[in-house]
Amino acid sequence: MAEAQACMRDTHTHTRSQSRVAVDGHALRLASGAGHLDAVLVCLSGAATELVDDQDASSYTALHYAAFGGHTEVCKALVAANADVARKTRNGYNAMHFAATNKHAATQQILMDAGVAQNVPNFFRERTFI
Repeated sequence: MAEAQACMRDTHTHTRSQSRVAVDGHALRLASGAGHLDAVLVCLSGAATELVDDQDASSYTALHYAAFGGHTEVCKALVAANADVARKTRNGYNAMHFAATNKHAATQQILMDAGVAQNVPNFFRERTFI
C-alpha cells in the first residue's frame, strides 16, 4: 500500500517534469515487480498511465518486472493499459522471455493473448519456448 500512496502523492504533487516521470515510472515498476495489483491500479489511474512503457536504467518496464515475477493479474492490468508487450530490454528480452524462463504459464498465456510473438530470440539467441 505504501507504493500506492507514493504513486498518488507523486502523481498529484509534481509538475510535468523529468523528476516526476522518473518517480512515477519507478513507482509503477516497483509495484508491478512486487505483484501489488492495488498499487498498480492506483498508478495506472493517475499520470503513470502515460508511463506504462517507461524503462529503468536496465531498460526494464513494469511489464518485464511483472512477467518475471509471474504476477498474472498485474500483467493483465498493464496489458489493459496498453503496455507494449513486444518492448525489449537492451539485451533483447521481452516480457515473454521472463515469463517463460521462470515457468509462469498463466503469465505466458496472458502475453500470448495480447499478441506477443512466441519463440523470438533475444540477443543471446535464447528463445521463448513454452
